[in-house]
Amino acid sequence: AYLNTGIVLMNQGRLDEAKRTFVTCADIPDENLKDPHAHKSSVTSCLYNLGKLLHEQGHQE
Repeated sequence: AYLNTGIVLMNQGRLDEAKRTFVTCADIPDENLKDPHAHKSSVTSCLYNLGKLLHEQGHQE
């Protein structure tokens, strides 16, 4: 849910909210989840989109 929300926010130009959403997604622990593999895939996608957003804003670090 966080991944899709972040993408929608990014597409709407609500970049600060999108950043917070992607960071929140990446910070969710994977303990006691039904499908930790799917969670790790989601976290990877959140981090990718966060990096893409930061790159588009000119952040190179």
